Formats: sequence, C-alpha cells, structure tokens
Amino acid sequence: MDILRNELPTTKIPYIIENGSGEHFIWNRQVFTFLSTNKSTGNMFEVVTITGGKNECFPAHLHEKMYESILVTEGVLNIHIENKTLTLNRGDYVLIPPGLSHGYSMQAHRTKILTYTMDGNITEMYQFIGQQYSHSKHPAYISQAETLAKLDLETQFDIKFTDKNTTDSKILYWPSGEGDNVLTGDQLHSLITTQKDTEDNYIVVSTEGPIGDAIVSHYHEKHTETFYCFDGKVTMWVGEQSQEIILYPGDFLHAPAGTIHSYRFDAHYSKMIGLLVPGLFEPFFRTLGEPYDFTTFPNEPQPLNFEKVIANIDTLDLKFVSHD
Repeated sequence: MDILRNELPTTKIPYIIENGSGEHFIWNRQVFTFLSTNKSTGNMFEVVTITGGKNECFPAHLHEKMYESILVTEGVLNIHIENKTLTLNRGDYVLIPPGLSHGYSMQAHRTKILTYTMDGNITEMYQFIGQQYSHSKHPAYISQAETLAKLDLETQFDIKFTDKNTTDSKILYWPSGEGDNVLTGDQLHSLITTQKDTEDNYIVVSTEGPIGDAIVSHYHEKHTETFYCFDGKVTMWVGEQSQEIILYPGDFLHAPAGTIHSYRFDAHYSKMIGLLVPGLFEPFFRTLGEPYDFTTFPNEPQPLNFEKVIANIDTLDLKFVSHD
C-alpha cells in the first residue's frame, strides 16, 4: 500500500505532506498550513506551519492545558513574553508551557515557523479565525486587516487573551545548534525538548549529519514519530514494503506507532526535526549516544557503541526488522 501523499487521513496511518502542499487557511497576511491534526493523529498532537509578512503578529495569550513548541524555519520572529522580547532566527526553538502568556510578531518579509501543540484544538481555532486558502505563501498585500473575536475564541478554544501568567513555569529557549546534545557516530542529536519539559508528553529532537549510511529498519510499539526535513536531503524507507520516500526541506512525514521505518542522510549537510509522542523514547538517545559539548557534528565519525542498545533493548520501545 502506497504512503498517503499531501492529504490528511482520518485514521492513524503513515503519510507525507510535501513542502507547499496541505490544507491552508489565511488570516490577514498569515497562512496556516496543517501538517497534522487531532483527527490524523488520534487526538495525540497537531503540527502547523505559519508563514507571514513583516509586522504580522498575534496578541498576548495563554493556553491553560496546551503545550506549544515553535521552531523558526525562515526569517525572524519576535516572541513577546514576561515584558521581554526574545528574537528568534532560523533554527531557533522555544517551548511554551501551559499558563505562560506569549505573543509574537514577524520581523522579516517572509517568516515561517513550525509549531507542535498537544492537548488542544489549535487547527480548529485557525479554521475559525481564517478562511480556506489555495496558496502556501502569504499574499503581497491585503485591503483591510481583520480583528480577532476574542470572546468567541475564549469560549470555544483553549485560549485566553492576557499578558498575565497563571504559572511559574518559564519559557524554554534553545538557539540553533544548542540543546541537550548527544553524538551517535557522525550524527548530532540535540534534545531541544526532553521528557521532564513536557511531563513525559513528548520530546523534540533536532538531528543533523553528513552523507552517511542508512540506520537499521525498526518500529516502535508505543511511539508515534514525525520527521520534518529542515536542510539537505533525507531518504526514508517506510512501511512493510519499505517504500522509498525522499524528503527535501519543508517536507513532513508522519509515522504512527507500528510503522517500520529507516532513514539515510544524502546531502553533505542534512538536518531534520523529530517529534516523538509520548516522550518516553528519550533513553534511547542517551543509551546509544554520548554527551557532546559542541554545536555541530565532527568531521570524523566517532565510535558507535550499539552494544549498549542491545544490552538495554528490553527497556527501550525499539523493535528491529530484517528485510533479508
């Protein structure tokens, strides 16, 4: 069975949304593109990209239940939080916990962000405030800006428009290349969201490396995993028939629990962002990898101690597959 392309399923199956494809909704000069919805993930999480022009913004607000992760993929984004402004450039990442007030403003003529949310209904909210749109890029201009029906939004969705926090939790910020870094051979994994950051709900991992060999085909019995190509070229093999899929920058692949998969980096510099739900797969990276003090992978691969994974395989949600 072929992997579903460029449309969202209503059941948990593997699918790919290529850069520029997907469902688009527009509000002012911001375009919301849905990569995952509650329906397509079995109410586990939602993934949306937002692109907009300079000075496009969203006012201060908070979510009582919802975690929100934001990664800048193009341009410059200002996050306004706690009477401060945090400027994010390409590759920079923040995690916003429930109860923390935040807003944003776009600072480049083309800014694009990748967002992960959990325990919310953000795509329904974007449909509520926006209109269906046939392009992935924001328009050059609009005749009149639309305001938000804040009371209606607060009544129907997990959002409250305020600059006051209801939590003591702080924003988590990682500049590009930084994180809780571990090295596996020639690949650098930056854990930019760990289990403790989301109460075990999810982790986010940035993985970068050179042209290399394919990793071993495997699947997870309990974990859903998504792959967003940030730079370079990633070849993936997905499903029982090991269907080959090429990911270029901006392409997104969803692999629910039980999906056999493998990948290989096929550009001299490739980088992808992975979301794993729930967040209990973090020990795999720490078992296979070694703590790493630098922000890019080494020119010469380091020894890979896969025996540690085999010795601890019973504690990891990892099943290997042979295609021989």
